[in-house]
Formats: sequence, structure tokens, C-alpha cells
Amino acid sequence: MIHAYLPQTLTPENLAIYIKKNSIEQRSHIEEIDLTPEEIAEFEHRSSAANRALDKLEAELKLIQEIFKKGTPEPQDIKIYPTKGIEALKANRKFADDQIEKGFREEVTMLYAIPVPEKKRIVYVTIEGEEFEQYSTDMTKDQLIAYTTLFSEDEQAATGTTVKRVTAAPSSDAGLDFLDEQN
Repeated sequence: MIHAYLPQTLTPENLAIYIKKNSIEQRSHIEEIDLTPEEIAEFEHRSSAANRALDKLEAELKLIQEIFKKGTPEPQDIKIYPTKGIEALKANRKFADDQIEKGFREEVTMLYAIPVPEKKRIVYVTIEGEEFEQYSTDMTKDQLIAYTTLFSEDEQAATGTTVKRVTAAPSSDAGLDFLDEQN
């Protein structure tokens, strides 16, 4: 569900553009999901297939090395079929074995920090607009200064003016006590 402080009428594509444009920070959320029996069986199959391919390659390598060591009285045609290679096969087998041992897969979700000055919050949402509450925080004084306008939206509408976001904060907190009093 789209967070209440995001535009509700945008298409998913335009909402994604809006979120990226208005994001002040990005972070990754990593979720550990237990492997299903089917996923475990798939990793076991991958490991086994890589192992069989490795055995074939190593047998061919051993045969070639034997020919070079002992020599040959007549020419030998050696045909090497397309392969990923020993290093890639070992890496694939190790990856599959590590996944089985770990027992879970990691799902990474990119989160975007959107300031909500009306609530004095920084809200973290997915590209689809779903909030991840555990990352959302209250704004700091510097963030309140940077992401809050001088006039409310009602005052801007009444005067017909628009106020752009302030991007530079003052050098000290002197005289900013009013930020703590707003609620």
C-alpha cells in the first residue's frame, strides 16, 4: 500500500520517479528467507551437476597430461568441448554448497528516505511506496531546517507563492528553540 504522504494518483512509473527525485538517502534492507525444500533440492542438483562436469574435465586434463608426460609415437587429436572451465565450475559448486549450508537466501530491497515535514519524520519507502516503519525516524534539527518551508501550504496557496526547499542550514543552533516547540 502506498504511504499516505506520497502522491496517491500517480502511476507506478511516475511514483517511482517521484520517490527517486525526492529521496534524500538510500539504504538496503536485507531479509533472510529460509530455503524451501524445492530450493534446497535445486541447489543440490546444481552442485551435483557441477561436480560431474568437474570430474569429466579433470579426467580429460589427466589424459592430456599423461600424453605429455609419456609422449606418443603418433599424432593425437584432442578435442575439447565447450565448457565453463574448472574455476567456474568449482565456484558454482561452492556457491550451491554454501547456500545449502547457510539455509536461507537474502532478498535485498532498496529503500528511499522521503522527508515528511508535516509530521517531522523521515519515512523510508520502497520504490512502490510501501513504508518500512523500522527505518523511519524523527527529523533532526538540521533536517527540519533543510526540508521545511517558512510558510505552510495554506499560506502559500493564499498568497499564490511557492517556496523552494532550503538546502543550506545555518552554522549554529542559536535561536532554533521554536523547532522543539512545534507539535
